[in-house]
Amino acid sequence: MDKYSKQYIASLGVRLAQKILSSDVGSVDEACYFIIRSVHRLVPSPMRIYLRNDYNEFEEKYYILDLGVQVGDDSLPMYQLDPELLKKLTAIQHENPGQTIISVPLRHKDQLIGFIEITRESPLSNEVLMALDAYGNSVSLGLYIIKEKDKSKRRRDLHNRIMKILVDLRAKDNIEKLVITFVNEVSRYFLYDRTCVFIFDEHGQIIYQYGAKSRGKPLTISHTPKIPKLDNKPQAFDDISGWWLPIRAKNQVIGCALVDNIYTLSKINENQLSALEELCNFVGIIIENMRLFESIERLGRVDHLTGIYNRRVGIYNINQLIKESDKKNLSFALIFTDLTGLKLTNDTHGHSLGDQMIKDFVGCINEVVRPRDIVSRMGGDEFLIIFPDCNMEGAEAAWQRIEAKMQAYNKATDKTYKLSASHGCVVYEPHSGVSANRLLAIADKRMYREKRQRASLPI
Repeated sequence: MDKYSKQYIASLGVRLAQKILSSDVGSVDEACYFIIRSVHRLVPSPMRIYLRNDYNEFEEKYYILDLGVQVGDDSLPMYQLDPELLKKLTAIQHENPGQTIISVPLRHKDQLIGFIEITRESPLSNEVLMALDAYGNSVSLGLYIIKEKDKSKRRRDLHNRIMKILVDLRAKDNIEKLVITFVNEVSRYFLYDRTCVFIFDEHGQIIYQYGAKSRGKPLTISHTPKIPKLDNKPQAFDDISGWWLPIRAKNQVIGCALVDNIYTLSKINENQLSALEELCNFVGIIIENMRLFESIERLGRVDHLTGIYNRRVGIYNINQLIKESDKKNLSFALIFTDLTGLKLTNDTHGHSLGDQMIKDFVGCINEVVRPRDIVSRMGGDEFLIIFPDCNMEGAEAAWQRIEAKMQAYNKATDKTYKLSASHGCVVYEPHSGVSANRLLAIADKRMYREKRQRASLPI
């Protein structure tokens, strides 16, 4: 190499920089590949090329030993670099017994963006060392520009991916689907070792959780890690490369996301972290809107005093069960019941006590019915109990247990009212063609018959 002049070697660097900036070179990795091959032709010795990454570490891109150009797999933190190289930003060499290490900086202005490390048995002359320094200075501009283009492309890709994730999240109609979509999309794109989301209820207890490994592979969360108290900012996860990110709605933390590289230990990019913060904020807004919608919808379906369904939902459920019974050839029963003495309690002691009477009556019903049975308040003192996949005998047995609950309640309390009720039962037989209104009319008539019998009135 000594036969090459400094000007000639510098001109090689300029030509390579032009090649890097042309359409022939499409990425930073490809540029590093051309650089190390070019230097190896000038100095046929073992060498490595390092490039500064987003974490201020110097990542080994390629190396040449005996088998040609190989992809690197090492990285050096800033503090492990030669202080002289960082200070002077010029080519330097250190002679050791039987070995000389040459460091050629790749610099842009006053910033070290990478370097080439050459290992030789003998040192280079000062003229050759200066020529390599000029070469590094020449190719650095091209390398810096393509590195910035690559960074800009990654930012655009990140932005586009985030927008796609946002579109996917908007399409979800419940919190569970939203959480699963968020975790899967993040893990597939960012390739973290683990991505987990935890959603809290109003008491801070976890009600939804889902996790995935890299590329969306399901992750079983057998042990929930201790979740720190979060505010507005992400918090580092213990001593590994990971972060807790708050999911917020109306200045309240309603959940959190955990992303980490617990296995690879690679650091998480700051740009990615900022994008994840925005995603978590968006997820919080969606969840808050879902909960608001569910609350509004619930108000339209539920009796506000008792928490059971209202009349509209009760009739809707009868119609749905008629269709299901015809399809599956299963009967169902319903009971229409009237709470005795509610009007007298309201007129004598006020509606506050009457409301308590209603809630106590519904409490007796709820203690007896099965999880799949449906209870609705049809109006003032009238209630509907639907028993899917049930006959007359089963429904009447359930009513007897409800009456027993009322009797036990009356003995255990000294309230001014006593719980009692009349009821009428009817069974829908598959394909009978009886409508919901007709079923209610039959049950209502039977309920009033019992009510008159209890009052010793003629039928």
